[in-house]
Amino acid sequence: MKRFLRIATAALVATSFASTAKAGDATADAGGDIISAVGLANTSGLYFGSVVPGSTAIGKATVSHNGTLQCDAVLTCLGDNISAARFVVSGEVGNTYEITLPETITLTSGSDTMTVIQIIASSATGSIAANGNDEFTVGGALQVSAGQAAGNYTGTFVVNVDYN
Repeated sequence: MKRFLRIATAALVATSFASTAKAGDATADAGGDIISAVGLANTSGLYFGSVVPGSTAIGKATVSHNGTLQCDAVLTCLGDNISAARFVVSGEVGNTYEITLPETITLTSGSDTMTVIQIIASSATGSIAANGNDEFTVGGALQVSAGQAAGNYTGTFVVNVDYN
């Protein structure tokens, strides 16, 4: 028993002296910046004007992103009220953003439909200017079927912008 007491005491004394070194500590900074969310407003719509369909073939009326109209030969385009859609982006100065467009847009008049394809923006990305804004335009190609029914065709489409 004495021998056990001596060994236990020696072990206790050894451990009390062995671990006197302290681990190193360091302090680090933490933080983050909160910036304003990117905003998007539509200031004008995409409009193809008045189009007379061909009688035997499908045709396209195309409004470019800069607002010019080009019509296939099978269509008659009257050239009134033509516009590319215009959008204003707001956000944190100097930040870049990416534009996401739909693949198609459906226009309806009663039960009749037409489809806008080849939707294109004036740029795929942009940068918020010193005034906190930027803008871009969107065009597309309206597919007009042979003998397309007359009517006021309307629809909507969603454009998204996100910071890069």
